[in-house]
Amino acid sequence: MIGNNYRWGHGAHAAGHRALEEVGGQVVGNEFVELGHLDFGRVIEEIERSGADCVLSTLVGADEVAFERQVWEAGLRTKWATLSLAMEESARERIGDDAAAGIWAALGYFEGLDTTENKALLGRYRGKYGRWAPPLSSLSESVYEAVALYAAAVRNGRGDVRGVAEALREIRMTMPEAPSSQPARTRCVRTCTSPRQSPGAFASRPDDGRDAPASLRPRRLRPASTAAAESADDSAVKAHRDRVPIPPRSDRRTPTRSPTAAHGVR
Repeated sequence: MIGNNYRWGHGAHAAGHRALEEVGGQVVGNEFVELGHLDFGRVIEEIERSGADCVLSTLVGADEVAFERQVWEAGLRTKWATLSLAMEESARERIGDDAAAGIWAALGYFEGLDTTENKALLGRYRGKYGRWAPPLSSLSESVYEAVALYAAAVRNGRGDVRGVAEALREIRMTMPEAPSSQPARTRCVRTCTSPRQSPGAFASRPDDGRDAPASLRPRRLRPASTAAAESADDSAVKAHRDRVPIPPRSDRRTPTRSPTAAHGVR
């Protein structure tokens, strides 16, 4: 497991530990780096020596881009299966088609979802901002959903704060990923390399995961999903943090901005 050293990464790794224990798996390595860490040579060597058959990455933005590109440059992409919990379209785009081939991700939304609502959203977005606008992702689409739900609640509420809050609990809308009245199912996907698909995109796979590597079957994927990580109870997160202490703030290295980070990768 490799991730950035903050609460979400620790929670996701704690969920991953529980998921592996349920199926008799073993964690052979657990590494946290500060945000802005871009040299993963040592980490990659340790992963290779460990003999791991799956790597769970909770790295974000430029850090995830650097890690995945360095794995590919080392010729190790097929050495293990990779599940990235925060690799959305912008990071995927910057990793590149060849370097990203074979990485799996689990998010509630992907730009290529084949729904009427998503096609309509993409049409409006591209129509206003052009074909070269940044891709939509789980991050940006969730903001769209929040604003749309709030606007509908304001229209349907009494106009005061309590009325809007009550309307938010009752309102139902059909969103690009799923109806707002039903939690969207986590979709297991991998990067697209097939000539039948557009380069630079994700290729969706059935939720049953039959096309996934053995180490990434749904029974292992779903407990380690973003939703599960966010809901990890504090005691599990604390126990995990106790095994990998977070250094005092004064000892932490100040993250450096990279050209990749400056161009919009979270």
